[in-house]
Amino acid sequence: MTEKVKLPKEVCDALDEAIKNNYADYEIIFYCGNKDFGRVFSALNKVDYKLILKALLFGYEPELSAEEQLKQYFQSTLLASNGTYRGGVIDALRIHGIRYDWMSDADERPLD
Repeated sequence: MTEKVKLPKEVCDALDEAIKNNYADYEIIFYCGNKDFGRVFSALNKVDYKLILKALLFGYEPELSAEEQLKQYFQSTLLASNGTYRGGVIDALRIHGIRYDWMSDADERPLD
């Protein structure tokens, strides 16, 4: 089984929008690199059309930054129900001087 193609989130959003607007796969490939495809789809010009073709064939998912991955994991229901583990993640980030906006102030607690 082939893995999904990892693409920047804005490219995934543009592909989703093109598909939602009933563009066929061949039309999406044809318009890649074409400035007339529209502002909404301009993100498709940021990657090679061959990668877009592969994404349309095998599926695609957003390539998340380290912060986006942490946020997704941090807000997962499994982690949200475990306050001790969640506190440990917060402490580890704070020790490294990392503070994200999505970390609630309620999670702020003094380090011992």
